[in-house]
Amino acid sequence: MLENLNFNLFGLIIVVVMLSPNVLFYFIKKDYFKNRMIENKSLEVAEQISRYATMILMVISLSNQKMTNNRETLYIISVSIMTVLYVWLWRAYFVRENDVVRILLAIVPSIIFIV
Repeated sequence: MLENLNFNLFGLIIVVVMLSPNVLFYFIKKDYFKNRMIENKSLEVAEQISRYATMILMVISLSNQKMTNNRETLYIISVSIMTVLYVWLWRAYFVRENDVVRILLAIVPSIIFIV
């Protein structure tokens, strides 16, 4: 089973780019995390597990099948566009915290993972 694991450099780059605004937000708005009360601990744990599993699966491919050139090109273009959108949404959230942007910040990474 372990022989089917493949490293995906593009996936690693996407994970690093997507984590950058999160880290920046943490250092800029430390008070947000100090005053935050977690109402549903099990939901928080499930969110953390899914977040880390998504990052791992973006970097490590569980399939030994090679993508066709057209599919790989479509994958790279679509994931790149969604990642730029994600970073742009973070920029908008830094300027003004907004519930719509917050929801989109949750949806866009899910779409990236599905692609």
